[in-house]
Amino acid sequence: MGKALEYLGAARCAAVFAFLVAVDDKKGNKLDLWCCCPLHNENTPSAHYDATQDLYHCFGCQAGGDLINVYCELNGYDEFEGFRAFLKEFCPERLTDGSGSASKPAPAPRAVVRRWEPDAAYIPPEKWQQKAHQIVMESVEDLQKRPEVLAQLAEWGIDAATAKACRIGWNAKDRFYPVTAMDLPYQSSKNNPKAERKVWWPVGLVFASMRDGLPAKVKIRVADQKDWMPKYWQVIAGDVPRGYLPPYLIAGDPRWKIWVIVETDRDAYLVWAACRVLSPDLPIGVMAVGAAGARPDAYAAKILCRAELILCATDNDFAGKQAFWDFWKKEFPNARRWPVPPRYGKDVGEAVRPLWLKPAHFPLDDFYNMGIDPFYLDICAWIEAGISARVRRAVSMLQQSPKPAPAPVKPPPPPPKPKSRMETVMAEVAKFPEFYAVFKSFRELIKGKPVGFYRNEFGGIYVDSVKPEWGQKHHETMQAIWKMWVDHECLQEIIEYYFPDRIKERI
Repeated sequence: MGKALEYLGAARCAAVFAFLVAVDDKKGNKLDLWCCCPLHNENTPSAHYDATQDLYHCFGCQAGGDLINVYCELNGYDEFEGFRAFLKEFCPERLTDGSGSASKPAPAPRAVVRRWEPDAAYIPPEKWQQKAHQIVMESVEDLQKRPEVLAQLAEWGIDAATAKACRIGWNAKDRFYPVTAMDLPYQSSKNNPKAERKVWWPVGLVFASMRDGLPAKVKIRVADQKDWMPKYWQVIAGDVPRGYLPPYLIAGDPRWKIWVIVETDRDAYLVWAACRVLSPDLPIGVMAVGAAGARPDAYAAKILCRAELILCATDNDFAGKQAFWDFWKKEFPNARRWPVPPRYGKDVGEAVRPLWLKPAHFPLDDFYNMGIDPFYLDICAWIEAGISARVRRAVSMLQQSPKPAPAPVKPPPPPPKPKSRMETVMAEVAKFPEFYAVFKSFRELIKGKPVGFYRNEFGGIYVDSVKPEWGQKHHETMQAIWKMWVDHECLQEIIEYYFPDRIKERI
């Protein structure tokens, strides 16, 4: 018997399990529950919980245990820490302080809210994307030629190769473009209503969020920041319509099964650079949300729903923690709270070691005398520690599963048959509707008949029978041919232009 069953009883164990996991109402009963396993991604319920025995088992990933084990796995607790957290949340009467007095009774389970539906990402007009892509790529090349800016990135733990791969650039001059020049609706300037509003690209570090190879959002860390300026300036890409969201920065292949969620673009590049040196059998992608409360757009949500694990590494503060429990844990059962340990700072940017500071065995006093905190986070070890053995097995099984055979390559279509001379002429004449019908009727009239074209002594062209005896026998037909030839002067022009070799001199 598990401790949860001993403390709560079967009915309350079933209620707690239903609170933690979305159960399938059409299957089982009140004490025999079925659900989609929260420990891996699936669409068909294959996990079973028997509240009368406090036993959980998934027939998909073979995970098992009791209710407290499920609670610890969902919330990223170890066995001891998770046991106390479980008692504190669901049966605080069993959790006593040093004096032996019990805490307040557990609150009733909260009602399950309706599932959140993601909105689509706002993608700027194509002309804006093309112009922004040109500027971004110029700034990427410019950054690689500026050692002082590369030194600033090294302070953040970003080397030159990572900067180039992530398209981090340096905008060396202020750029101003009219909004209509970037395919945005006309807007008047706030300072001068008679003038058109400008899209400003300030001097500073350029960070671009790419979608399908083109920028969907561009932020610039302003170099010469004034009091009224934000630290990061978002380049105007038009007003986000209602029902759309700003796109996430996504670094990685959408098919990858492990994703790390951070707040700032800078933190995303740091984690992405660290993930590249991990085992190639364990690919890890990174997403930057921009702010702790920002929701993923439909494209990002689709990627995250397919993931085996989401390490939610938002800032180690109240906003980051609240965002996880209020949103991520409810909407993504595969999410796990994994912030930077508080001793290193609130986020990855504060915890990383500068590249110029090489690992060395110096006394701690020497570090403090230099004004350096000796405690820096090993990002690779921190990420690997957040990936459980179950997730590693699941990702390994997916990669080892037989891939579908590639579709047979269709042979290239045979080259089109060359058009006959008459087909080419008909296509050319078809460009002139007033001539096409006449020429088509005349062609049908003389088809299969022994008639030819002759040039007279004045340079004109006429049509006549090649065989006089045939012309005498079919006089009415020749009369119709002659009449049509005389009535439509365009026929002479067509024959003279397209069939000069068929015109003979009358002997």
